[in-house]
Formats: sequence, C-alpha cells, structure tokens
Amino acid sequence: MSRVLIHSAVCLIILLGFVANACSPMPIPTIQPTQPPPTPTRIPPTATPVPPTPVTPTLTPTPAPPTATPAPFTFTSAAFVEGAPIPVKYTCNGENISPPLAWIGTPRGTKSFALIMEDPDAVVATFTHWVAFDISASENQIAEGAKIFGKGGANSARQNIYLGPCPPSGIHRYIFTLFALDVETLGLNVGAIRADVEKQMTGHIIAKIQLMGKYGK
Repeated sequence: MSRVLIHSAVCLIILLGFVANACSPMPIPTIQPTQPPPTPTRIPPTATPVPPTPVTPTLTPTPAPPTATPAPFTFTSAAFVEGAPIPVKYTCNGENISPPLAWIGTPRGTKSFALIMEDPDAVVATFTHWVAFDISASENQIAEGAKIFGKGGANSARQNIYLGPCPPSGIHRYIFTLFALDVETLGLNVGAIRADVEKQMTGHIIAKIQLMGKYGK
C-alpha cells in the first residue's frame, strides 16, 4: 500500500511538473532589425580622355617691305639757291655763260625735257633768255657753260643760245623752268621760237619745276 502511494505521489509530482512547464510562458525570441543590404560603392566610370583640340598657330603676316617713296621732282643749281642772287659770272657783266643746273626725281613716263629761262620783270614784256628742247630723258643736269644741250630754240634776241641776265636797272627775277614731257621730240627744228615750243608741249607736260635767281645793277 505504501508503495502504491509513493508511486502515485511520484506520478503526481511528475504530472504537476509537466503541467507547470506546459503552462509557463514561452520565451519570445528577440527579433533583430533587418539591416538593409549594404549599398555597393559606386565607382565612377573612368572618363574617356578627350584629345586636346589642336591649336592652329596664328600666323602673323610678314609686313611687306616699305615701298621706296620716289624723290620729289627738284631743280637746283650749285651756283645759287632759290631766290638768291645769280653770280656775276653768269650775266652780261661777267662771262655770260650758263650756270650749272641739276634735277632729281624725274617723273615716271618722262621721255624728254624742255627748258625755258625768262625775265618777267623786263621793261616792255617778258624777256626770254634761253630755250632748249628735245633734251634726253636720261639727263639730270646741265653743266656750267654748256654750248649744246638738246636743241636750242631762239631767245628774245633771236639767238639759239643762252643769254645771261642783263637788266637795264633795278633787280630782276630770272626764272628757269624745266618741263618733263611724255614725248621724245617736239618735232621742231633748231631755232624754233618759244611760242612754237610751248604750243608743241601742250598736252604733253607731265610735270614742271622752277628755280628763280635774282640779278640787278
């Protein structure tokens, strides 16, 4: 009897233990927060190198060499300067020879020259002292005392030569005028008068220059 009781008590204890375990609250599992998957590190794409734009060198134009400016058409004398007295040597009171004359800057297209010397202060009318024409375009001077130069025209004394200054009184101006012409000849003979020379020059004068000297008694 006692064994039965003991056995029953053990069974009861076991049963009570089972019931206690069955009724005890079950542990609640801890839920770990879900971590978002790691964002993959973005590796920037390797930029394709852009070749540099070729720089076209700026070419500085080579300046053209300066064009030589032609010398102006100029008339001078080694014996006197513009407006100065003409030495006695070149007058009727001296040797009565022509003074040295020279010019530079012959105009382009010149084929001949003509020369006229006059006294605009003569008592009655302009007195022509010297006429020469058909002077070669290659010439650039007349030597002192030149006897033949181109073709000689008639002066106011009807002579085909140079006639120096010879005013009766007072101081006169003596003007030497050189004409650059576009014709090789005026088609006149030696001894042509001034009027005919001037007529033939009409329309053929490229340029003219003057030199003035003075002389008086």
